[in-house]
Amino acid sequence: MKIASIIIAALFAVYLLEKFLLRPYCMAKYAKQQRTANASDLKEPTISKLYAPLIQRFNTYAYGNQGTITVLEREKLQLYKTDSCQILYFTVNRAQDLEIEWRFMYFRQEMIFRHTVHSAEFDTHNAQAQETLFQAIVAQFNEQYSAHEKRVDESGIPEKILAEQGISAENWKTARAFLRE
Repeated sequence: MKIASIIIAALFAVYLLEKFLLRPYCMAKYAKQQRTANASDLKEPTISKLYAPLIQRFNTYAYGNQGTITVLEREKLQLYKTDSCQILYFTVNRAQDLEIEWRFMYFRQEMIFRHTVHSAEFDTHNAQAQETLFQAIVAQFNEQYSAHEKRVDESGIPEKILAEQGISAENWKTARAFLRE
């Protein structure tokens, strides 16, 4: 019974940490609300004709299809969800290539992932090729994120932030291990 109450307390602490500590710090500085549009409403012909299906896949993956697309500049979009620790920028360059910048915060430490999708390699009519390309990009992001998470964890930053909030690092580690099982 004592172990169950410790696990419940640890899970609740992790929930509170994420809800009230991490989310307010996550990427709020990047959320510029200029003009909102859906992926299907994109006014930029290059992006809407070529890359809307790929951007929609990122919306589904990163935000469960709850992200908001904001047009920042003529050839630049932002995909963001309020209270999220990540934000994606999509820019079409002069060669009509899609430049992806994916920013992710983990314990107030930002990781920036960049990838360029060359227009020559992007087949607008082949959904399977688009899915393969998307999966490759996500795999590269996850690899970089895992290394970032490991560096931050080894630096002791999570323990310092947890201690500031009165949360035991040991309870956090126990809850994290439990949730990953």
